[in-house]
Amino acid sequence: MYIYVINLLAILSVSALLLLVGYHNAYSRWIAILLLVIGSINLTYSIQFTFIPILEQAHLLDPWFKELLVLLSIPGIYIHFYFLAGAFLVSSVYFADFIPEEVKKAASFCLIVPPLLIMSVRGDFTFPIEIHMVPLRFMAHFYTLLGCAIYTLAYVKEKVVHVRKKRLIYVLLLLFGIVSENLNYYTIQTIRIDWYIFDIIKSDFWSYNYINTTILLAGLVMISIKHGTWGIRLRMEQEKHDYSTRTLSAGTSILNHTIKNEIQKISYIHERSLSLLEQDRPKQAYELLQDIRSVTDHLMKMTTRIKEKAHDITLQPQWHTLSELLDAASAIPGLREKAVDIQKLYEIEGDLLCDGLHVRETINNLVMNALEAMPPEGGKLVLRTKRSGRKLVIDIQDNGTGIEKEVLERIFEPFFTTKPNSANYGLGLSYCYNVMQKHGGTIQVAESGAETGTTFSLTFPGHRFKEA
Repeated sequence: MYIYVINLLAILSVSALLLLVGYHNAYSRWIAILLLVIGSINLTYSIQFTFIPILEQAHLLDPWFKELLVLLSIPGIYIHFYFLAGAFLVSSVYFADFIPEEVKKAASFCLIVPPLLIMSVRGDFTFPIEIHMVPLRFMAHFYTLLGCAIYTLAYVKEKVVHVRKKRLIYVLLLLFGIVSENLNYYTIQTIRIDWYIFDIIKSDFWSYNYINTTILLAGLVMISIKHGTWGIRLRMEQEKHDYSTRTLSAGTSILNHTIKNEIQKISYIHERSLSLLEQDRPKQAYELLQDIRSVTDHLMKMTTRIKEKAHDITLQPQWHTLSELLDAASAIPGLREKAVDIQKLYEIEGDLLCDGLHVRETINNLVMNALEAMPPEGGKLVLRTKRSGRKLVIDIQDNGTGIEKEVLERIFEPFFTTKPNSANYGLGLSYCYNVMQKHGGTIQVAESGAETGTTFSLTFPGHRFKEA
């Protein structure tokens, strides 16, 4: 049947794409491995049911060549039936954000050991080979049920609404595929292989087993095109951002955005200084005017560092004290003007290897956005540092009005803004996105609602952080 060849080629193509585009993402690698394990049986069936019959009919199959093809078809059976459930369980572990990185690495090793031991004890490697499904059922079903539970829990724990919606479709499709594949442990009783015999003792239902693989592949491709899967998009999200930012002329627009923020600070300092002078408090006015120097220094550095294009961010990484990066943002004048309650919850402290200028500007952008979303009185800002596995996470939380569900997916697009103000160019979050990408990290909305406010999370790779 040609369907096995088609499925094999499709699986190889999708797996190669995952490894090519998402190689640095551990989950992408394990999904690629899972697909290859699923596809390994298609290699066996392609050789036994397609290549050998076609070559025999064309009288092109010498005995030695047939024996070579038979040998090549055997590994696919062992890989599929012994390692399918293990690969699925490891992929679920890497999918779950709540599992620490150390556990994930240990799991990827420990979960593969039992199938190897069972294969070494029960595997039949002498001709004629017989592979019985009954002894494999318990391990396969235990691993599969545990993997399904972890995938489901990861979906339940996801707090970002639009991400959760995408995860539901993806998880349901993946669970359908793995449960369907597990039916093979019942529809097939025994597989017998000899030099000139390939026999499957099976039920009639087995004849339709290729359908679930076809549905799984088609579904994954459709989801990745429409919504994005495994942290990538076939309609690459990164390319979309880079393409949009290429339209900027000599970095002017992003520079305008930075100037807007700094002018707001200068305007506040000016008004506050005049008020202090009218109250005959020249000393306090003088101290406040000193803040203008830091504003102009920051603006000059940004002007120097922004090159010909807004997305052309060249990092100059150095070790910076984490608390100093956050303390600088909490000193923004607008926070004092609104009497915002600032809470610093630094669960961990240490040094961050980053471009201090761009990271400060990213945090400043998020704080300024939070300030604009806060109520006129009773504003609250929470700056939090914590660990997520080995990664460093910086949370910036406000008690503002939240972000509407309809615009959550677009907030990182250049020029997208919901603020009816010509001074807002819709570039702040796009800039933050690009800065975090350059650092090998991520920025996401961890939580947003009318009652809870909005929490942005900046995540940095573990190798960039050195805990004190």
